[in-house]
Amino acid sequence: MDKRYHPQILTRDLILQPKISSDWLRCQRMLFASRDHLDYSPGSSGGHGFNDWWPRFCKSHPEYFALQPDGTRGTYPGPGVDNPKGDQYWAKKLCKSNPAVWQQWVTDALADLERNPRMNYPSAGASDGHNSGVCVCPNCKAWDRLDAEPFTFYWKGKQEEYVYLSDRYVTFWNHLARLLKEKLPERDDVLVQAMAYGPSTTPPLGDGLEQNTMLAFVSSFPFATPDSRRTNKERWLGWSKKAPNMFYRPNWWYFGGGVWCLPEVALQDLADDFHFLGQNGCMGLFIDGATEAWCTAAPMYYLLAQLTWNCQADEKAILKDYYQRGFGPAATAVEEYWQVWEEARRQVLAATDFRHGSSNRLKVFHLLRNVYSGSVLAQTDACLKRAETAVADSELFRQRVAFVRAGWTFTDLMLKSADAMDTVRKTSGTDKEAVNKSLACWQQIKDIVASHPNSLEMGRLMRMVQSKGYVYMGNMENYFGPPSQAFQDALDASLPVETAGKGKEWELVYDSDFSNPAELKKWQVTAGAWEINAGALCCQGKADNRLLFRQSVPDYQRIEFTAQVLPEAGAPASDLSVFLQVAAEGDSLQTGYFFQFGGMGNTLHRIIRKGSILWEEQQPKIRIVAGQKHQIVVENDEGLLRLNVDGKDVRVLR
Repeated sequence: MDKRYHPQILTRDLILQPKISSDWLRCQRMLFASRDHLDYSPGSSGGHGFNDWWPRFCKSHPEYFALQPDGTRGTYPGPGVDNPKGDQYWAKKLCKSNPAVWQQWVTDALADLERNPRMNYPSAGASDGHNSGVCVCPNCKAWDRLDAEPFTFYWKGKQEEYVYLSDRYVTFWNHLARLLKEKLPERDDVLVQAMAYGPSTTPPLGDGLEQNTMLAFVSSFPFATPDSRRTNKERWLGWSKKAPNMFYRPNWWYFGGGVWCLPEVALQDLADDFHFLGQNGCMGLFIDGATEAWCTAAPMYYLLAQLTWNCQADEKAILKDYYQRGFGPAATAVEEYWQVWEEARRQVLAATDFRHGSSNRLKVFHLLRNVYSGSVLAQTDACLKRAETAVADSELFRQRVAFVRAGWTFTDLMLKSADAMDTVRKTSGTDKEAVNKSLACWQQIKDIVASHPNSLEMGRLMRMVQSKGYVYMGNMENYFGPPSQAFQDALDASLPVETAGKGKEWELVYDSDFSNPAELKKWQVTAGAWEINAGALCCQGKADNRLLFRQSVPDYQRIEFTAQVLPEAGAPASDLSVFLQVAAEGDSLQTGYFFQFGGMGNTLHRIIRKGSILWEEQQPKIRIVAGQKHQIVVENDEGLLRLNVDGKDVRVLR
């Protein structure tokens, strides 16, 4: 008897191209995509759309871009027209009501289809940086439903609580779909790829999508809290009534340690959510965030591949087969090993201060350490010792258990390095014993990976911990290690620190009591909303608020100011922080010094130089007191850095 099976999930792919897993992924039918892996090229499926429009059209067609509250177009976020490929050029928003934008997209889509006849879903997905710089022109806003759920947006110098824009986006995508259908009436297989992302995550209140559309639904379940999983699956159900075709475009392994190759095990949640997707019309899968950390995630990868082939498969039968065939007499011990990690992940997500998002990565870092460093490592170690005893007489099974042990040892070393890095940060690298402890841990990690070449992909891991610019959940070098070069090069603590510039006087460049509202013109607002009111320079809102002194000040700098955080119900005081010697454009954290006082909800002080953390203190004794006026002094005196609050040195270092 012949049997044919047609899987429900037809398109399957990863954004990050595999380095050590290609053969396995092909055998498991996980690289079954019709796009030749053109993940970031214009018109590809799964990715954000319009990534290259700012460099292409910012000078010739500024009308294509979103009108900003200040009357400019496309100026926020990201670079200006003088540097069109600067950081975040891909995050520019469009004027979606402009018919010329529709025509340009169709022209591009036809060209992409001509170059790649196997392309199915030319992308019109929402631009990245979803909550910043959206169009405020009357025509675009006329498409919005003011009875939609509230959503907060940001523009240069302004934030506003408005509404979700799903109806605006649907109207836009439908215009594109109708135009594309006119050009390709016979191509029923070509669908406009829309994207439920950020302000378009909620289902529309009005019309649904045209038949020749494919909606990419962006979320993170099952790698999310129970509340987030529930909310986003409800939104999927709502969209399924408005969208004829849908695929799942998840951000996975980001928020529970997997992004740093630590165990992030969610076997039952993964199975439950795949059953849900299969029962509710999912036609494809396009994964962002999948790392290649086989020694800490192998059963997750295996179960994912099996459920992608058959969403309704019995996960218990799949895993029983995996453990028995993979580990023989050690099957029970290895299964218990992964179950301990699965429960540990639930504990992390259940913490009251757990939050999703890259801005909360340090909270995740500390939660993981608190949960994993205690009984979890001991329990999992005991499981592996039982497994090692059970397979002592079988070389094949012994090697497989040793592979799992490599993942345990890697995790243990990452946490030990993190402990050493606490001291490294506190001493700004002058405690050489702590620096060397972290370096030794990382050498052992490299040795483990060399002994087990398919255990994890070191390049991806190092990018996440050592990245200097903005990388989502990255910039963890001075938390997990290895210590930055600045810490490695720091002088030994036994050497005295002398004050530089002794006997020199500071030259006053600017002084103001802000009694004149015109003083605001001397400052460049780069984020948030600022005003001069009652003799004070004020900002409002809980979001990032920044401004720069417009006058160029060469040489070393010192700033003295009085600052106050007004009490606000339900909101902690946070961030009376200062930048010194930064460039007028670009990422200030990467170009100068950052003296952070009271960051992360008044729990963190730091000094950062060009993206590298020189010193950090968590849960400090000296903190912002809401309602109290603080006298703050920061200075770079010929390389001697000082943060002083209310007459007390919080930190002095070279």
